[in-house]
Amino acid sequence: MALTPQNVVAWHDRTPAEHGALVDKWAAKKFRTLSLGLYGTTVQPLYAAVMVKRPTVIATKQFGPVNQAGMQKAFDEMAKLSARYFASDEAREGMTAFAEKRPPAWAQDV
Repeated sequence: MALTPQNVVAWHDRTPAEHGALVDKWAAKKFRTLSLGLYGTTVQPLYAAVMVKRPTVIATKQFGPVNQAGMQKAFDEMAKLSARYFASDEAREGMTAFAEKRPPAWAQDV
């Protein structure tokens, strides 16, 4: 898959609220997070992200700043969802293609 303006979006210097809104917007259009950077300060964190369009969206939930207990709860919820995604045909094809050092043959191209 070639990266083009139609299947890649990116941003930087976004507040947690702005970042969350952008992730929600693009995830609804079948984009998933490819790269995420968090920088700034603990008082004023900033986000940079790259999202790429794929037929199967893994990022289904956005988590804002949380404490340790909130992060553990979010991790537990995502672990349950990840088990389902990693058992999908798309995931198997991606892992097989990687192991065989070949491009994946996605079920549905974007």
